[in-house]
Amino acid sequence: MGDKLKVGFIGLGDIGRPMAKHLVCDQFEVYVFDLVPEAVAELEALGASGCESVAELSKLCDHIGVCVRDDAQVESLLYGDEGIFANAREGVVVAIHSTVIQANLLKWVGEASGLGIRLLDTPITGGASGAEAGTLCYMVGGSEDDLVTVSPVFTT
Repeated sequence: MGDKLKVGFIGLGDIGRPMAKHLVCDQFEVYVFDLVPEAVAELEALGASGCESVAELSKLCDHIGVCVRDDAQVESLLYGDEGIFANAREGVVVAIHSTVIQANLLKWVGEASGLGIRLLDTPITGGASGAEAGTLCYMVGGSEDDLVTVSPVFTT
């Protein structure tokens, strides 16, 4: 398990839950967090490790996917003593799958960069059925190196 990419996923709703399910494979060590304990338990039954907090997940992972409702929810995950920015290791990739406004995204990218965190705009299209089928389309806003880095996770 030691050499596997440690992938975290936050937000196990109608789209996030099936996205996270596809990550549970031999290639990754998967950690999940959601406010709904049953959603976390479902992923644990498949082999993911449930985390008690965003801080715990952030400290463990090399790649963190965020699939929550809106700007306010993303911001609540990024900031504060228990947030991603305060707890993630330098070099971690944070992929924001949520629908957010550009001004906020650019602010988060700038602040993440100052912390040594690579925050990417990675919205998805295909809905819950595409997430279940594993046919989502990722639109990655970042450098070519960023695309290479996230491709193993996104091709699941």
